[in-house]
Amino acid sequence: MDLPKVASLYVLQEIRRTPSIFSLPVVALTSSRESQDLRRGYELGINAFVVKPVGFTEF
Repeated sequence: MDLPKVASLYVLQEIRRTPSIFSLPVVALTSSRESQDLRRGYELGINAFVVKPVGFTEF
């Protein structure tokens, strides 16, 4: 769940701290299927996850 140069959970925290965009729905596109990663995202306010497939054709 990381972005180039910035941790994605940091971006999520900033969205949730900013009153003008606090209620913006956040859907994470991730390659992680780790339950701890998903749980942490939900704790921080992600609305949904889309787990991307490894292969291009599945994507």
